[in-house]
Amino acid sequence: MLAVGSSGSFDVTADFGRTWQQLDQFGKSTLPEFSSPTQGYVAAVPFGSARTAPTLFKTTDSGKTWTNVGSAPPGVNSLQGSLVYDRVTQRLGYEVASGKLVWSSDEGRSWR
Repeated sequence: MLAVGSSGSFDVTADFGRTWQQLDQFGKSTLPEFSSPTQGYVAAVPFGSARTAPTLFKTTDSGKTWTNVGSAPPGVNSLQGSLVYDRVTQRLGYEVASGKLVWSSDEGRSWR
């Protein structure tokens, strides 16, 4: 199970919550959105970053490591939104605070 800690850390347990291991840490982030048991995405601002706009990160190992793959949609300057993954069309969506949903078919390199 993967959980987001109060400090923005991603933590995982393999023993039903008896022990937890911190995987990676972001200053602020959306909840992760997984497209498979091992592959997922998160929009985040890493600790120590001078950026205020979120960056899109991807994991292929159930959240153990995260790689920068793209950016949040244009005009998104905070984490006031949610990531969604459409398994039918295999695209990533970002719902901004106003309720508008924009889509990316290339892991955040472009949004429509």
